[in-house]
Amino acid sequence: MDSRIQNKYGQENNSSVVELSEKDFDGIKLNHPDFKNKYTLLKIYAPWCGYCVRMTNEMNHLGRELPKRNIGVATINYEQNKELVSKIGSKGFPSMFIVDKSGKLHETLMGGRTLKEMLVSIKFKTKELDN
Repeated sequence: MDSRIQNKYGQENNSSVVELSEKDFDGIKLNHPDFKNKYTLLKIYAPWCGYCVRMTNEMNHLGRELPKRNIGVATINYEQNKELVSKIGSKGFPSMFIVDKSGKLHETLMGGRTLKEMLVSIKFKTKELDN
């Protein structure tokens, strides 16, 4: 595989972050069994995107820690899922979403993309969706 499009997540990379593909969606609704009835942080990334690459460690950290709080963590590799990303309507990289408990995607701004800023955004968005 071309190193520019190699995954940085998934079990093959010793990551708890789940790599998603078209088969994990019903249209644009997430239906992967690991994320049923729970919030999920979803990052759409391009392997060649500098911001995306710089977020890899933070996403892997969140992939280890957020499931302890019943929040899933997943990614979609644009290079491997262009049609899905187009359906979702991602406008740039990285695109960050909070997926609600029914599987609906809600685009979410993550501020400066530091771990702290992402945690604040996740907390705010999940609280907003609970109301």
